[in-house]
Amino acid sequence: RLLSEIDESVRKACDCSFLYFHKELIPAFLADTYQAGEKGNFCNIQLIMSAISDAGPLLRCTPHLETTTEGIPAHVQAFRLHVVNNALRDKIIGPLCRDVETALRLAVHTRSANIAASINPKMLRSKKLSFFFFEMEDIAVLGATVNIKLAVERYLESIFYDLTTVSLNDSNTYTQMRLVAKEMLGLEVSNNHLPMGTIDQGVNVIEIMKNVDDFVAKFSYCINQQFFIEKCAERGAKYLRVVSVDNVAESLKQHGLGIIKTTINSAYQFLAKKFQCFSQFLQDDYIRSYLSREVRWIQKQELNVTNSYPCSRATEFSSEMKRRSIASTGKTLDVLQSILTEIGNTLGFVRLLRSAGMQFSSKTAPFLNETKNQFHNDIQHKSFGKSNSFHSCDRDKNKPAPTFNAWCESERGAKNLDEMKKIIDSNFTNQKNFCAFFVSIIQEVLSGSDHSHLNNFFVIVPSLSLCWVDSSLQAKDKMYNKNRSHDAYFTDDGFAMGIAFVFSILNQTKDFNKLFWLNSARQATSLHENSLVKKLNEASLKTKSTPSTFMSLFGLGNNKEQDDDKNDNEIVLLNASIKQYKDKRREFESLFLSIRSTWIFFKKD
Repeated sequence: RLLSEIDESVRKACDCSFLYFHKELIPAFLADTYQAGEKGNFCNIQLIMSAISDAGPLLRCTPHLETTTEGIPAHVQAFRLHVVNNALRDKIIGPLCRDVETALRLAVHTRSANIAASINPKMLRSKKLSFFFFEMEDIAVLGATVNIKLAVERYLESIFYDLTTVSLNDSNTYTQMRLVAKEMLGLEVSNNHLPMGTIDQGVNVIEIMKNVDDFVAKFSYCINQQFFIEKCAERGAKYLRVVSVDNVAESLKQHGLGIIKTTINSAYQFLAKKFQCFSQFLQDDYIRSYLSREVRWIQKQELNVTNSYPCSRATEFSSEMKRRSIASTGKTLDVLQSILTEIGNTLGFVRLLRSAGMQFSSKTAPFLNETKNQFHNDIQHKSFGKSNSFHSCDRDKNKPAPTFNAWCESERGAKNLDEMKKIIDSNFTNQKNFCAFFVSIIQEVLSGSDHSHLNNFFVIVPSLSLCWVDSSLQAKDKMYNKNRSHDAYFTDDGFAMGIAFVFSILNQTKDFNKLFWLNSARQATSLHENSLVKKLNEASLKTKSTPSTFMSLFGLGNNKEQDDDKNDNEIVLLNASIKQYKDKRREFESLFLSIRSTWIFFKKD
């Protein structure tokens, strides 16, 4: 009899249904098990859950109480949620997820920082605990099962997705953490499939569109490599921001090609405002009188390659502008230079936007069919062919025929695909030359009004170029300073772009070429440089004649030594002056090459 009733006796002796009346002890049991670490026996977790499940039959003996939609008594469901959420998830799964996340972050950041004595993730507590928890089978409690490994994977997927949406630039970091989790812990964390936010995106096109005036004032344009670089970093920033074709293409990938028209419209409005400021500047009575005087002088002279517009006249006007202190009215050559530079930077950004649109379209084009707009026709032919029946298409006879709604959806999708293909083709092959378009629009506006004060603009360009060369040399010298300001930059092709733009609007390119200003500037700098080289040679010959040893013993060579010191100082100053004129000649060459290269942007197709 004892043997026949041993199962019932053991069941009664091991019945732990009383734990239902001591629910507050269950979280403490599990927390103590997790805190024990390697010293604890993790198999006890399933034993604890099995002991708690003994209360199930007792709770189900109450059919008179309320039940859930699943047919489970409500108090059984509440007890299960208490055990799973308040005990198992809060005391075991939650701390484990946080420890695993910390271990992954340490592993990724120590790798990226190249720390010599980096932390070994294998020696971390979470790494050792994971081997026990992730190898455990599903935990059964009150008819429910909990997979700890799957819960950790879902936690990591959720945290990676949420933090990536906050900052797309950290997407690469969480991708590395996902790979480390698979390699070291065996966790299969799925990809969040969010768009990759990289450093290539840089400044957002939407932000530039909203603040075009700040952008063209704080950034410098490089026409050769086609990028913008910030003149001075913002407070707290460690690096200068750069806007290139790749950055704008990434921004178009995020926002779509629809923002191109809006951005072009904003650029045109800013150009119109700046051109109005340019026109008001030339309306000044003193500047108009000077330009008229210079035009009369040019008409009396027969300028050619050998007899070009003299550099002395341009220098005289620049000096006179400073002496008259027109800065009180805001009429200085520096102001006009900044206006033309901002106009050129705006046009450079439009050119950059056009190139980025073509790059984006070229990357998208390989995914489209080579045929032109045949998707809709193909769908229509297959659905409404000669037999005018859906069954005419090749299909499996065992499968049901497609419904009319399915064919309508396919046809609608084909139309959308055709429209998208037209947009991409137009952006890739028929990109409008916006720079020339701006020229034609402003010319139409000027044709309906009196703008005679702009007819002599080309005469002031020599003085402007002298001002720009001096500013450019000073800015490049300031690049070596530790604390740089907005006056320090190494490229400023926006000025050349603005000059070419105004010349194209006013049709003064030929008038400016007749001045032969480049030849005059080249001859003037070469003349000064040759005179300085001659003085340098003379000073070098003086230093070679040193006093004899016999005369120096009697103190007769002291005056000669003082003369040598003066000659050495003179040689240093002459070398510095020669270098300055060489740099000036190189800046002139660079300026006029940029102006000539930008004229092609404003030619009408």
